[in-house]
Amino acid sequence: MGRTDREPVRMQRNYSVDILRFLCAYLVITLHIHTPYSAYTEPIARCAVPLFFMMSGFFGKAKIYRLLKIIVLSTLVYLFVNISPPPIGEIKEGLPWWKTQIAIVFFNENPSAFHLWYLSAYLYVLLIIPLIKKYNMWQLAYMIVPLLLAVGIVLGKYSNLLFHRDFYAFLSRNFLCVGLPFYLIGHLIAENKERLLCHKKMIYAMSVLPLTVLAVAEGLWVDKVFGDVYICTVFLSICIFLLTLSCRVEHEGLISRIGRRDALHIYITHLFWIKVMTLLMANASGFWLELYRITGPLVILTISFLAIRLVRLVIKEK
Repeated sequence: MGRTDREPVRMQRNYSVDILRFLCAYLVITLHIHTPYSAYTEPIARCAVPLFFMMSGFFGKAKIYRLLKIIVLSTLVYLFVNISPPPIGEIKEGLPWWKTQIAIVFFNENPSAFHLWYLSAYLYVLLIIPLIKKYNMWQLAYMIVPLLLAVGIVLGKYSNLLFHRDFYAFLSRNFLCVGLPFYLIGHLIAENKERLLCHKKMIYAMSVLPLTVLAVAEGLWVDKVFGDVYICTVFLSICIFLLTLSCRVEHEGLISRIGRRDALHIYITHLFWIKVMTLLMANASGFWLELYRITGPLVILTISFLAIRLVRLVIKEK
């Protein structure tokens, strides 16, 4: 199984991982903008957050204090602008106070902006991993990964098919059902990287295409908006990550630089710009509205990136 008390992986930077970070940031945006092709891209885009967690688990480097600052600041900003109330299926108006507190404290729901659940879920994972390491419970942790994933899938995407009802989204989209299992998968890949990445690039490349087709087919079959992980999401995410690690890029380019420096900030801020563009498009003509419906994700990605760069430029000048 390899070392279970490993230090963070130290190697020459593989910029293909930063390219993947950029791609994941874009895929998250596609999840939050309805386009004519959303039904086909949504099952693929569901890989984005699992991939973020797998990358974190693989490299094992994170500063809890910095993450906590980001959580507090982003939550306060979204509370102040008040532009992203949770959509239907999340924390609903009229939900009892005690249930709301449980959702926030135990299931990573964020009352100011629903997509910020990722940050607190990541924080919880970072608090759990040292305990697993201290008591050498890696084998047990790896064994429960399929169970945690299954719970998330059953309560999420497959709830209508199995129970003929929707559950609150936070029951399947949290540190237990998404964050911890995918982080552990990334950690397990790091422990076995020599064996997994040795001359297997073509295998992973040939696996991604059929898994992508299966993911789209599963999404069309399940036909459910809420829920974060399909069955195919698990296998497709793993294959994409292994393929990315196998395709080493040793020189930084524009895309990898954006992925390295701005992916997290794009993830945090994109919902604000979606709301701004929605308001601007409310009175737009048919042509511009249709153009935005088609190119919306790319427009939001560009605006988010430019806004981040502008803020950094202003801070630097001060």
